[in-house]
Amino acid sequence: MVIDNIESETIELQLPAWRPGRYELQHFAKNIQRFEITNLEGKAIDFHKITKDRWLIYTTDLQEVTIKFTYFANVQNAGSSYVDEGIMYVNFVNCLPYVQGRMNEPCEVEVAPPVDASNRPKGGAFQFACGITPIISEGGVARLSPSGGWGAIVDSPLLASPYLQHEIYRVNDVDFYVWFLGNYTPNWKTLIPDFQKFTEKQVE
Repeated sequence: MVIDNIESETIELQLPAWRPGRYELQHFAKNIQRFEITNLEGKAIDFHKITKDRWLIYTTDLQEVTIKFTYFANVQNAGSSYVDEGIMYVNFVNCLPYVQGRMNEPCEVEVAPPVDASNRPKGGAFQFACGITPIISEGGVARLSPSGGWGAIVDSPLLASPYLQHEIYRVNDVDFYVWFLGNYTPNWKTLIPDFQKFTEKQVE
């Protein structure tokens, strides 16, 4: 994580204690390991953890810092994050901190799939399902750069896998995507008309 355009002697980095749709305190910071901060020359920067999920970083004479940490993502439910060699499910609100006072600034995230290809179907590249349309590089890295910045990213969980499949249908000039995860073939001829019917009813 790179923070640039620093103009103060300290900044505060906050990991959320909430997530969209759940009105209870969370403790995502408990999953963070090996937290380090360096300057442009790669030298360690002083910081202190001042609450369970907030860090005070000393940035005198610095315009940019790089933050690195490991996030333990091993819980499979809608509000957590999970990663193995064949699937990535990331709730960015779990693991993407923001700088206090700068939540509304532009924010860009890159997501690289696991290197181990042993669990992939033959020739299978990772596909990405997200509320933000990703830009995919030749190396298979997905870049998210929404106009809504950090807030838009944490409202948009990402699912990535070589076993993702999708179809698109259209209602009132709006495209709707149906994604399935699994090594099987859905009956799209039955599913899509049904999805289209209840979508038309909901938007009446």
